[in-house]
Amino acid sequence: RRDLEGVAEDEDSVRTGAGIQIGGDAGEAAEIWHERRQVQLHEYHQESIDNLGSLCRTLESCVPLRTRRV
Repeated sequence: RRDLEGVAEDEDSVRTGAGIQIGGDAGEAAEIWHERRQVQLHEYHQESIDNLGSLCRTLESCVPLRTRRV
């Protein structure tokens, strides 16, 4: 019975917005997630740039010498 009373109190505080705060752990977890995501995006973009460079080199090697502009 005591557990159910605690749940009811928690639900009331959520409805009214009373006592809702992001704890230090949640804020820290969000910061870590954003840092990891930033690294992932950086790596993805770098890989895309590398792939584009490879594609350009491949296309350049396919163009006959006489049609290349110098």
